[in-house]
Amino acid sequence: MSGILKWVEPHFGGGGYVTNKDTGLCNRIFHWELGYNIAKINSMKIEVQKQWWPEMEFLNLPLTECVDKTNTEFVDDVYPFDTNILRHYNFKLDNTKSWFPIEGWSFNRHWWDMYYKDDKISRPIRLIKIKDVKLKSLIESTVRGAVGVHVRKSIGVKGVFDPNGFEGGYENIDDDVYVKFIEKILKFNPKQKFYLSTDLPLGKVGFLLDNYDISTYKDIVKKYNFKIKDSSIRDKIVNYRDNVIKQNTLKDIVDLFGLAFCSYLIVHPQSTWSDFAFLYRKKPYVTPDIDNINLFIEKLGYSK
Repeated sequence: MSGILKWVEPHFGGGGYVTNKDTGLCNRIFHWELGYNIAKINSMKIEVQKQWWPEMEFLNLPLTECVDKTNTEFVDDVYPFDTNILRHYNFKLDNTKSWFPIEGWSFNRHWWDMYYKDDKISRPIRLIKIKDVKLKSLIESTVRGAVGVHVRKSIGVKGVFDPNGFEGGYENIDDDVYVKFIEKILKFNPKQKFYLSTDLPLGKVGFLLDNYDISTYKDIVKKYNFKIKDSSIRDKIVNYRDNVIKQNTLKDIVDLFGLAFCSYLIVHPQSTWSDFAFLYRKKPYVTPDIDNINLFIEKLGYSK
């Protein structure tokens, strides 16, 4: 019987700050990519924990099963390994035993760039699928042809998540930069669709939502809930509200893939959320810099 790769959660679901309500979804996905490749090399399956991966209710991750076990139960009678050492042995494990990694963050966002230089190798994240075909279709139809705009929280948004204002530390992009992008695009195409993805409360991005016709995850969730006929699924969504991580599950899935399914992207330069959106389908993108506006207009197919 083949062993199992027990892919432990390295940062407890939501980053290093106790008050941080970010579920860390994309950090977990990029970390999972490493697990997928180790499992594939060793002809093993992966297990993740339900308490850290509520998104598995809506997602299919290849080779991966979600189990309802405590942290202690999860690694009981399982052998530890250090990926920093294992890489020197071409990531080979004895696949008759079960294993778990101990190095936590040492391999996360940038591990692929360090060890896989061949651009022809397809990244594992591109194999991730939304389970519900209707939800996938609804997201795709809502954002088809849209410019996806990712507004990421930064330390400049004090008190939104952490009352001390210490969460994040991301580059703060001025509101005016996003406005100039949208105004320039609308001059060439007044009917251009936009989708806004953000981890800020929507009331904090009124400079966009109050002045432009922009879709958000709420537009999709509203339609999706209306179409759900299976009461057990609806109950599960409602019951997520008792947990900070779980209550964001459907929102996060819709918002992440809403951005990833857009035809064009304005991404945040320091965000794994933006990284996923681009890498999932590799659509034309720029970072929100005034100097990139004309370049983006060209990517949209318009003359300057």
